[in-house]
Amino acid sequence: MAVAKTFEVAHHVDDNVNEIKVLTEGIDDKVEVIDKNVKVVRERTQSSLPFFDHVPTLFPIFSQNRIR
Repeated sequence: MAVAKTFEVAHHVDDNVNEIKVLTEGIDDKVEVIDKNVKVVRERTQSSLPFFDHVPTLFPIFSQNRIR
């Protein structure tokens, strides 16, 4: 009986391993696509950052410059 139970457990483990293999197929390609997308987003947002660096100097906070 113990041998049958051991075989059953081993069979379930094999099934789980095979399912994991199916889920992870092509994951390297997916990660590569994500890396490329992140790189493109960084490149596109870097060009607009200098403007936002100067926003506080172009538009001072009026509450600090009030006449009392």
